[in-house]
Amino acid sequence: MTTNDPIAPPTTLDALVDATSLRAALEPLWQLSRCPLRVLRADASTFVALEDRFGPAAICQYVDAFEMSRMPCEELVTSLKAPRVDALAAVPDEPVTFRCFTGAEYRASELVLDGRTLGRVVFGPFRPDTEHAADPFFAALDARIDGAFADREFARMPSLSAAQADSVVRGARATILALAGRGRDLSLLRALHDATQHGPDAELVRKNDELERANAHLRELDRVKGNFLATISHELKTPLTSILGYAEMLSENIGGVLADEQRGFVTVISDRARQLLGMITSIIELARMDHGQLRAAQASVSMAGLAREVADTFVPAARKKHIRLETQLDESAMPARGDAGYLRQVLHNLVDNALKFTPEHGSVRIAVRPTTAALAEGTDDDGVGLAVLARPRPCVEVRVSDSGVGIPRAERARVFDAFYQVDTGVTRQFGGAGLGLAIVRRIVDGIGGHVRVEDNDDGVGVAMVVVLPAATS
Repeated sequence: MTTNDPIAPPTTLDALVDATSLRAALEPLWQLSRCPLRVLRADASTFVALEDRFGPAAICQYVDAFEMSRMPCEELVTSLKAPRVDALAAVPDEPVTFRCFTGAEYRASELVLDGRTLGRVVFGPFRPDTEHAADPFFAALDARIDGAFADREFARMPSLSAAQADSVVRGARATILALAGRGRDLSLLRALHDATQHGPDAELVRKNDELERANAHLRELDRVKGNFLATISHELKTPLTSILGYAEMLSENIGGVLADEQRGFVTVISDRARQLLGMITSIIELARMDHGQLRAAQASVSMAGLAREVADTFVPAARKKHIRLETQLDESAMPARGDAGYLRQVLHNLVDNALKFTPEHGSVRIAVRPTTAALAEGTDDDGVGLAVLARPRPCVEVRVSDSGVGIPRAERARVFDAFYQVDTGVTRQFGGAGLGLAIVRRIVDGIGGHVRVEDNDDGVGVAMVVVLPAATS
């Protein structure tokens, strides 16, 4: 495409990609690895950076304290940010490895769209899973460097295999290019609109063909992104399972009797590993649902019995926070039509969310009652948007209410989006990746029901309301 092309798309990251949207799209990758992930512009300035200030920065700060180690560190940074790294230019699609003199590694990959370099992805530092101590070269740089301290801080860095690191970079690159391609397509659409007013028909046909090819490429990138999330989640799930297994053996004194302090450390390891395992499992489930693999059985399910069962599983968690967990079950409610396993997951996610955002001495209530609603018949795409024309029919309403921090009205339309966080400060306090409600929405929609957010009668907290079709036969 020549420079005087009247419908030439923009060629910079700033013009093609919204930084806030990109940060939200890349955050799941960063949450899984907890290693710094940066997107640089073509001029090597930072466009988006995701990193934990309490993460692998300790050893980098130690490096900066000594002039002899600071010099090779600056040379590495210069190589990572060079306008055109030869290795990257040769094979722009493949991540390139950069090794730090401490033994840590980085991965980098060029961002090329339509033959133009938009910038690059830089991931790291991280500790290769084959390395357990800092490179001896580091301690040899300066006599003042404490080798034992360097080894200890190096071992604290997040550890990844080469395949996992490459997968993160490939996934980040695919996500960025998908968003950039979408920005280019929107720019082309605007230009095409202008061209229809004064441009020749042949030019319009050519641009329409280009747009169709761009849309096909974008759909392929979306597919690659979904496959990547499922793949990297499975790769991380395997070592986590081993961590949990060994932690359980330690807690059972299989490796020797533990002191109270050591037992506390093992408990923290187990709790954090289970938290991460739950997040990874949710990502796998979400990716599976997004690929149309929700296979919900159409059986008769007693929502009152299911609510009672789920409430019993959360009694210990509620007692730990001194939260009053109540059930209000109308036994006259007809069974719902759906899949018992999926509906149990819906209730589990809603109650878990309510307990998480309810302060101590608060309350959470699970209510089930019969109702009528105009739900669209069937669960296929043809029924979407037609509920307003449907006739009212018997339904079951499940309401999970809490006395927690609440959800601002302006945010309620987006709380069911994947990875969406209402307020960064609050959600970081309570934890979570923003997947629970997204899974609820996909399951309920797949069954043919509806989920919404409502105010409680007393104005404190919120209520998640699920309406499901009743099993009438």
